[in-house]
Amino acid sequence: MVERVFACLHLFLRAPITMAGDDLWALFAPQLLSWPENAPGPRPVPDRPCLQSILYVLRNDIT
Repeated sequence: MVERVFACLHLFLRAPITMAGDDLWALFAPQLLSWPENAPGPRPVPDRPCLQSILYVLRNDIT
């Protein structure tokens, strides 16, 4: 499964798009842990926008 995610990520980084498509999200979503309902503090930022931000930085060589 991990090899499939890396292969899809490699294809994404070479593609001319900048957003995480549904097929890429379908590979990443099952790997993420859910946030406990009774956890203290504010709710975290949703996972999909975070993934899109990380991929944007990787894609555009931002350091």
